[in-house]
Amino acid sequence: MSIVDIGVTGWRAFWSSVTAPGAFGIYFIILIIAILVGFAFNRTASAFQIGLRIVALMLSVVMIFGVLGVLGLSLTGLTPAINWFLAQIQAPLYFPEA
Repeated sequence: MSIVDIGVTGWRAFWSSVTAPGAFGIYFIILIIAILVGFAFNRTASAFQIGLRIVALMLSVVMIFGVLGVLGLSLTGLTPAINWFLAQIQAPLYFPEA
């Protein structure tokens, strides 16, 4: 597999993750929270700067995970730790273990 194939496959994985139907709700909630945090500091410019930084961070994390997945590295080893954390905060989410 050449570097171009890895890049193309990672790019496709990135867009399939970003445009997944369930992802838009999560992005919207995180963006609203980031904007509200900015408004809590009483500055409109701060609110939108924080929102844009959070969006850029989310997109970069998704892209990094996509490229790592193409390279064969998965983060499924973290699933028990993530589920434990979600149980501690009593979140209504559960990630199945691979």
